[in-house]
Amino acid sequence: MHGSAPSRAPDAIRTFFACGALLAAAGVACGAFESHGLEDFLRDRGLAEETIRKRLDQAGTAVRYHLIHSVAVVAIAAASPWLHPRLLLASLTAMLGGILLFSGSLYVLVLANLPILGAITPFGGVSLILAWLLAGWGAFQSPHMNSSPPSSDAAKQRLPDTEVSL
Repeated sequence: MHGSAPSRAPDAIRTFFACGALLAAAGVACGAFESHGLEDFLRDRGLAEETIRKRLDQAGTAVRYHLIHSVAVVAIAAASPWLHPRLLLASLTAMLGGILLFSGSLYVLVLANLPILGAITPFGGVSLILAWLLAGWGAFQSPHMNSSPPSSDAAKQRLPDTEVSL
């Protein structure tokens, strides 16, 4: 189940990797809107300046967590050979759920000006914390903890042995 050759990578891991990459692209788009259009959008809705500033800050937080954790999904999926399979999947699932709950609730809060949605945001934060803990635990529970993951002969042929000296 845990070969390093792409053709043997589990479908679930490839799916998580792809989801992380797509979420990262969406995060860049959200960041662009936050930087270049959100203030005018909120102003056009007639919000007070104090509310606009607060919503811009919340949007910035949403984008930051969205991007960081999207990249983390890709990285954790890429590290799958070194992580315990069940803990890996639990971590990735919690990470995706955390992004949706944390950043998603903030995005909707900001765009719809619904402060009540801030009550959902901490559940996303807890999910993100859990995801990181599961990933760390997964590394210690991995059968490959003290060794390199299995690798294919093709990968060995593509990467020559090199010595780095400073």
